[in-house]
Amino acid sequence: MHLDVSGYIRGYVICNTSKPSNRKLGLYLPLPVPTRPWENISMDFLGGLPKTKSGTDYLFVVVDRFSKMVILIPCKKTITGEGAAKLFFQHVWKYFGLPTSIIYDRDSRFLGHFWRSLWGMMDTRLKRSTAFHPQTDEQTEVVNRTMVHLLRGYNSKHPKTWDESLPYLQFAFNRAIHGSTLKSPFEQWYKARHDKHRVSCNFKEGDLVWLHLGKERLTGEGKKLKPIRYGPIKIIKQIGDNAFQLELPPYMHMYSVINVENLKLFEPSLLDDDPEEDTRLPSVDDLQIE
Repeated sequence: MHLDVSGYIRGYVICNTSKPSNRKLGLYLPLPVPTRPWENISMDFLGGLPKTKSGTDYLFVVVDRFSKMVILIPCKKTITGEGAAKLFFQHVWKYFGLPTSIIYDRDSRFLGHFWRSLWGMMDTRLKRSTAFHPQTDEQTEVVNRTMVHLLRGYNSKHPKTWDESLPYLQFAFNRAIHGSTLKSPFEQWYKARHDKHRVSCNFKEGDLVWLHLGKERLTGEGKKLKPIRYGPIKIIKQIGDNAFQLELPPYMHMYSVINVENLKLFEPSLLDDDPEEDTRLPSVDDLQIE
């Protein structure tokens, strides 16, 4: 009987055309995960703040979705789209460049011709989202709530000076460990920037390498023109992730554990028949013995 009644109701025209549905269709789709800092950002405005001595009563919040780093920019509630763009370029673009995509809350400030033409010229795509929509922009809303808590703690006794506290709050937020990454935004950002110009080392025990010797380890006239690498020298053992123990000649009087930054894989020359021709080791007179 229950199935019959349910089927009758589902097919009843008046019910279908007159009653709203409480069931929300469609699952939340996660946003693409950024692969580098400041590739994808979210923006929002935080209002309801008291007017400061400088006339600001709004907070422009920009969040990097990769590192979770936040930029806090005081502004006025009457700010225009062009004014928001200028703030973005002044406080974000000059340090991190333009992102490839931006998530914002469909505020009217961002809907002007200035923004559309600007992002079109810069090959940047805007993803429009509904305010307080957890599928798209929950991250910025969480940051906004956190900032309200911090501002309340810092400025409850002096509410009209909240804009003067922003440098401290921004620094504290970016130094704090984030729950999703287990690292601070600063650590995420600087590590990604540092690793961008580095490659992992693939040395192993038994490899022959060139050893870089800084000029402070050399002596004598013309040391600036002496070779910067010597070898080949055999790797005896790996010590940690970025250091190796080398089979150094005793006369060099050097600590045998060397960081990978000072090593380069040795490859025999294709032009020399005699392997001895590839050997370049410093003499005793070349070395600054400690």
